[in-house]
Amino acid sequence: FAQTAPYGREVPLPLPPATSPAVRHFSPDLACGDDQCLVAWTSINEGERFSYEIRGARVSKSGDLIDKTSFLIATGSMNTTPPQVVALATDYVVLYSGIVYARIGRDGVVKSRDLKTSISTDIGSVTEAAAVGGSILVYSVQKLCTLGPYVTRLAEVIKAVR
Repeated sequence: FAQTAPYGREVPLPLPPATSPAVRHFSPDLACGDDQCLVAWTSINEGERFSYEIRGARVSKSGDLIDKTSFLIATGSMNTTPPQVVALATDYVVLYSGIVYARIGRDGVVKSRDLKTSISTDIGSVTEAAAVGGSILVYSVQKLCTLGPYVTRLAEVIKAVR
């Protein structure tokens, strides 16, 4: 994430520090509401083999960090897919590990995690997600099917509409 400096030059904005130098961050995604954004990423601790986490931090629209440290959204495994963040009217939804998701309030508090939709067993990974009106559109790929991408419309309460 970067702030825009005078003359359009970007100034890097570091994410909140990790607790260990052995932690690497990758596969970030972000979504913005009216006044702030949530960025989520996959974090792996190379000191603890197969220790994957989905972490997050809030950023103001002016590009300033709101959270001094990152917060845990969910724990994962080697099969954890990159997070996809969607900004809704009152909170954020972060999809990960197929179509498992967490809800994060605008205050940065994780309201619930490791929730599943009614189509979770069909989904191998979510490649992209976006809020459209009161629904979430997800572009995903079916498990065990190399040519099976499809788009699913989920109601904001995260029930499959298709």
